[in-house]
Amino acid sequence: MRKFISVAAFAFVGGALREALTLIPLVGDHYWLICTINLLGCFLLAFVTEGLPAILPLSDVWLTGLSTGLIGSFTTFSTFSTDFYILLRTNQFSWAILYVMVSLFGGLTCAYLGVRLSNRIIHKKEGGL
Repeated sequence: MRKFISVAAFAFVGGALREALTLIPLVGDHYWLICTINLLGCFLLAFVTEGLPAILPLSDVWLTGLSTGLIGSFTTFSTFSTDFYILLRTNQFSWAILYVMVSLFGGLTCAYLGVRLSNRIIHKKEGGL
């Protein structure tokens, strides 16, 4: 029950943060904003699950709330999927393919960088050079 409450509370914050970013008029194009949010989420999810436990003694309840709740609601696969469909439906094939490629390969790269940063922090904490 505690995990459920943690996920729900953090999900509210993550969803509200994503919505707040979409309301800022200076951010630019919706598609690239969603892509940026998702790429940031890939990095943060990898860092939170891999490195944060080595930095802070967080309980499983907190880690689940941060990863599943906060980051899970901050990123949005459903919006990404809908955006891709809209780009295809409006005959913007090049943009649709670019959107998918940047999201997929950028997401994997960001997750990799999050794990690498985590490993560097863990290595430093353990007294490595």
